[in-house]
Amino acid sequence: MLNKQILSNTTAGYCWDLKTKERFNNPLYLEGFGYKVYSQNDEDGIIHEIFKRLGISVGRFIEFGVQDGLESNTHCLLHYGWKGMWIEGSKRYCHSIKRKFHHVIER
Repeated sequence: MLNKQILSNTTAGYCWDLKTKERFNNPLYLEGFGYKVYSQNDEDGIIHEIFKRLGISVGRFIEFGVQDGLESNTHCLLHYGWKGMWIEGSKRYCHSIKRKFHHVIER
């Protein structure tokens, strides 16, 4: 019984690997463009690719729940000249953002 389960898991894993490889080779899928600069999970690269496809180089953003702003999906956009709004419910994080990003906020 255990050997059948191991074989089944191995086969399923192999099939999953093939499907994943197919997705990464397809330029329509965004996963292969992902990379992390300030985001948590490769969103920086995916966001960059989306705006590249749309022909947008600078714009405005809104992001909710950025904590201290250091690991957010829009932090990287600030470095590309974008302007935007971060909304954070924690006073502690808001103070941290004001302290760490005062040079960006004051622009």
